[in-house]
Amino acid sequence: DGDGVGQQGMAIAVGPNDLDHIFFSRLDTWHSADAGSGVVESTDGGRTWSPLNDGLGLLKVSVMAMSADGTLFAGTSCGGVWRLRMRP
Repeated sequence: DGDGVGQQGMAIAVGPNDLDHIFFSRLDTWHSADAGSGVVESTDGGRTWSPLNDGLGLLKVSVMAMSADGTLFAGTSCGGVWRLRMRP
């Protein structure tokens, strides 16, 4: 929006059985009306990233957690909790 303040890293989660499987979210904490970029996923320890937003209703992800069974939970600002069962 031209104010010079960009998105900031907000949440990170790591696969329970594969430390190279990383999830990351960014959002603009300065402007509450601005959307974040959702969740990105890396399966190679952070060398490459891909969007992982199918079914995610709101892209402002402020917290993430990974369960022992490989389910990713992403809490959004005013949009509830998104749950995605990852492939084993």
